[in-house]
Amino acid sequence: MKTAQIVALAGLLAIGLGCGYSKSTMPPQAGTMPAIVQLSPSSMNAGAAFTLTVNGSNFLSTPL
Repeated sequence: MKTAQIVALAGLLAIGLGCGYSKSTMPPQAGTMPAIVQLSPSSMNAGAAFTLTVNGSNFLSTPL
């Protein structure tokens, strides 16, 4: 009987960890805030096609 209880507990533990449930995971940490120095063009007419250039620092180089 005790062996069945241990097997059942191990199975529940495996299912819980397999589903990603764990209290030991750390919450995501905030990264460095980007700093925008210049936007070019600084203004544009509505409906006109344009390319926006953003200059600054601390931009993420890889997609999330």
